[in-house]
Amino acid sequence: MSIINRISIAWTLIALCWIVGPKLDFGLGLWLLGYRKSLIDDQYPALVSWVYYLLLGTTVGYGLHVGWTERSPILMIASVLTIFKWLIILFFAALLLTMAGV
Repeated sequence: MSIINRISIAWTLIALCWIVGPKLDFGLGLWLLGYRKSLIDDQYPALVSWVYYLLLGTTVGYGLHVGWTERSPILMIASVLTIFKWLIILFFAALLLTMAGV
């Protein structure tokens, strides 16, 4: 596979995760924090949420791998920001759940 194809696939996956993430309302992350009523149950099946989180992990790993092997620091930074986006949202979700007394 050529360098351009690998980098294009990595960028496409990162963009997909950034676009789809807010649409799913991060229901799995809230479930892992102890909030048992999923926010996405009314809109999406649980399988969609699980597939998204598997895609997220794969995307970050693939982005870091391609960024490292092809010497693309911008791609590596985008992959790391994708990780932190997820962690930051979980942090704020935990903070909101704590403030709500859940």
